[in-house]
Amino acid sequence: MPTLPRNNIVSVYHQVRTGNTEAWDSTAAYTGVVCCLAPTGTDVQPSVDVPAFQLFELFVYDTTVVLKAGDKVIDQNGTVYLLDGVPYVMSWRPLSYIRAMLHEVV
Repeated sequence: MPTLPRNNIVSVYHQVRTGNTEAWDSTAAYTGVVCCLAPTGTDVQPSVDVPAFQLFELFVYDTTVVLKAGDKVIDQNGTVYLLDGVPYVMSWRPLSYIRAMLHEVV
């Protein structure tokens, strides 16, 4: 079976909402998460009409990680991304991963 690409290590901070305010936990919910972080393909990029930020796809191969819309993801270089939408979880015996759409905070 081919090895899936792993090119980054990220930390995940959950979004916390209290009343009318939104913030992120000061402590990472997950650290040292090995993943693949890459720009989206041409099938996704042109369909989103927001040119102000770059869209990325995140593939996490540890399906015990919990990702939610609005979570903040910081890679090993300190680049900050926000998770958009609901992550897709593929849980199949030979292949399991979490796929999520991120946008880079600029």
